[in-house]
Amino acid sequence: MFLDSELYNVDKAHKDYAIVKRRTDYMQTRAKRRARLLVGKPAVLLSIFAVGAFKGATTSNPKAKRKIAFMSFARTVFYQLIS
Repeated sequence: MFLDSELYNVDKAHKDYAIVKRRTDYMQTRAKRRARLLVGKPAVLLSIFAVGAFKGATTSNPKAKRKIAFMSFARTVFYQLIS
């Protein structure tokens, strides 16, 4: 009698673990997809470029900072295209 209830509890715990694991995998995939879509929006890309250009315009060595801003913008666009 006690053994049956313990086996039932163990089986229920395994099923609950499997459900939680599936939900976790789904939510992790969903979060990654949403982050990728957020970074890929034109407004976000433009704001990244604008912040880099502003930093480049306000420093003592603006040419190098603009180059860095452009490269980070290009790298972000490239990674969005390949993923």
